[in-house]
Amino acid sequence: MRTLDVESEVIVIDLRETRTAGPIISAVDRTLRGLAAEAPTSVIGAVATSIAAFGRERPIRAASPVVLPASLGSLSAVAPTGAVSNAVVALHPLLAVLSWFGLRSTATLEGLRETRTVRLLCAAFEPPGPPERPAADSCRDPVDGFGADAEADTGDTAR
Repeated sequence: MRTLDVESEVIVIDLRETRTAGPIISAVDRTLRGLAAEAPTSVIGAVATSIAAFGRERPIRAASPVVLPASLGSLSAVAPTGAVSNAVVALHPLLAVLSWFGLRSTATLEGLRETRTVRLLCAAFEPPGPPERPAADSCRDPVDGFGADAEADTGDTAR
């Protein structure tokens, strides 16, 4: 297995060279390469492209036909068991009503991205930036963080 040392604090492992994930990743790569080669002439590829374009143009309207039957189906499967709380049972019809109104939505993806709620969600789920590097200190050894001052304090000069 090969590791790439990008930074001193970051280790990158190429999973394609591992015994467990390597064959799976290779199979997925081969399958996707074949699908990508055939996609321009495929009817399924054309349908998927048009669905993706509609999803970008009207994301709420595109998701609502999936959410509406899913919420009603989930309610019909969960309610007879009696093992759920009243809040969960009440949430399903609320979700169905919201998705019903979503069928008439004209909001675009760009318009949704500009809303305060989406900006807050993006900020909450955005990965943190790289850690700040401390300012270079002339008394500290960059390898272990101890310098001449630390040796003088302990009286141990041998390393």
